[in-house]
Amino acid sequence: MKDREEEWQELCKLAAIEQDPKNLLKLTSRIGELLEEKERRLRGLRAGDGTLDKKRIFQIAYTEGLLITRAELLKAHGYEVVSVLSNEAAKRLLDKSQRYDLFIVGHAAPRETREAMFRWLRAAFPKSKILALTSPYEGQLSGADYSVPLSDPEAWLGAVVSAASSNDTRTSRQSG
Repeated sequence: MKDREEEWQELCKLAAIEQDPKNLLKLTSRIGELLEEKERRLRGLRAGDGTLDKKRIFQIAYTEGLLITRAELLKAHGYEVVSVLSNEAAKRLLDKSQRYDLFIVGHAAPRETREAMFRWLRAAFPKSKILALTSPYEGQLSGADYSVPLSDPEAWLGAVVSAASSNDTRTSRQSG
């Protein structure tokens, strides 16, 4: 137990000053693993017991800080989150055999870049739900099931809950 606590503290110190995005992602992933391990211990589960029936979310961000912040916020709300920084990284990492309850696409890339990602996700994961985070001045994006301003965390977390919980894959699609 003491070793884990020391590892946790060291990882947090390193993450606070890390400048390389790849190393920061590794550090935050390990921090997430330690948090999940602690949650299992608190719930009386062993490491081999699998996930805690968490909904799976794949996040595509375009800025490192928001990638980390959103991932940690979603994890704190009980979601299993995989995050990448760019459309290209998403295409490299995603495998059609994987299951995700929701894809979240960040707001910090040009509209065309994000809509291209929506089209790619629809082709690769036709039954998937897509939540587009938008700037406060941007309207509905075509191809997304949900378009919610990033500046309203309550609204986009509510959309996450709705989309990730929905069993009917396309009934919640908003007009756009």
